[in-house]
Amino acid sequence: MDESGSASTPLRPVTIDGAEADAALAKSRFLTREEVLRRRLRRVKQLGVCYRTHYWALMEELKSKYRDYSWTYGKSPFKEDHNESDIDNQNGGGVSSLGGGDDIVRCRFSGCKNKAMALTTYCHAHILSDSKQRLYHGCKAVAKK
Repeated sequence: MDESGSASTPLRPVTIDGAEADAALAKSRFLTREEVLRRRLRRVKQLGVCYRTHYWALMEELKSKYRDYSWTYGKSPFKEDHNESDIDNQNGGGVSSLGGGDDIVRCRFSGCKNKAMALTTYCHAHILSDSKQRLYHGCKAVAKK
């Protein structure tokens, strides 16, 4: 879905399973209990499939937006109960964000003005300078000439 809430691909009409059987019964004045229950069960199952498909599409969109949020701001939206002194201590005591209310953390490497990676204080180019990080290691492969 795009930002306006509409699907980016054109919508196609939903086909109801067993529509041909429903068309045959449409001329009837009375339906048996079994026919009514069978038709309702079929439609409820199809509606459940539709809801599950829509739910998982929304979950994928949420994951994508959360990934973009984390990449842009470099912090979790759920860690808002820390006070200013905790934030200053985590960033090494120096001013590491842009002025104003903008909380974008900048790389602590000397002279680097790039944005720090999410939940770190170094950018992609300088992450190996962080002695505390354990995710990245320098490449030890020998390049062939």
